Amino acid sequence: MKHRRVLLLFAKPPVQGRVKTRLNGKFGIENATMIHEQLLYSTARLINRCDFLSPQLWAGFDPEHSSFKNSLFTGWPVYLQHEGDLGLRMASASAEALGFHQSVVIVGSDCPALTEQYIEQAFTALEQGHEVVLGPAEDGGYVLVGLRRAIPEMFSNIDWGTDQVLVQSREQLKEAGVNWHELETLWDVDRPEDVWRWQAEYDAGVDFLAGLKAQ
Repeated sequence: MKHRRVLLLFAKPPVQGRVKTRLNGKFGIENATMIHEQLLYSTARLINRCDFLSPQLWAGFDPEHSSFKNSLFTGWPVYLQHEGDLGLRMASASAEALGFHQSVVIVGSDCPALTEQYIEQAFTALEQGHEVVLGPAEDGGYVLVGLRRAIPEMFSNIDWGTDQVLVQSREQLKEAGVNWHELETLWDVDRPEDVWRWQAEYDAGVDFLAGLKAQ
């Protein structure tokens, strides 16, 4: 029997030139890819500590990539994200997952501040009657979204990748008459300064970071 809670990890495999491209100028394409890989594995370790959910990996492309064969993903179903922008991909994946589970939470792989407690709070909010839960990000987006029913309209007419994502998502939810709950604001790794914050605040434990110097 499947767990009533399912968490979808939206992630790309660490392929040079296709991940963390905003870090290339500061760290170089190889190091930017390594940063993405370490964030991916760190997020997988966190999710594996959450024994209150069923995990799934939703690959941005190449679901058969060797990084997804890592033992951290043992037992995880792996799916390829649907075509379309991020909103369409999240809407499709969440609707599919909700066909088998009572509540779904989607996270990315680049939020070092994410914790087991934060994820638990998201599921609890859904079980307490909220239809949607959002985990705001400092950059104006969100690091987590949870649903207990399919709401495709909340993912439409959003300028993904901008600082307007959260504001526009709230507007879409309000217009659709959906009640939602917001968690504490967290941050993710998108810019070079975020990498140094990751190292300083979380002792990232990534050996190669110690050899990188901010320029």
